[in-house]
Amino acid sequence: MTLADVGDALERPLTFVSKCELGERRIDPIDLKRFAELCDKPLEYFYPQQPRRGGKRKFDGRQSGSI
Repeated sequence: MTLADVGDALERPLTFVSKCELGERRIDPIDLKRFAELCDKPLEYFYPQQPRRGGKRKFDGRQSGSI
């Protein structure tokens, strides 16, 4: 699919699609939903992966066995 094809499908100018693709323009939730539908992907596909929380505890200055 070309940028022009995406622009036509979203009823947006080619420059809008290009700037979104390059990260030069923020995408509002409605446009993101439309991009996802057009690409047949879930919204989560477009979110960066977040590191998992948990695992190691923060060091609080106390050592094991200290009073």
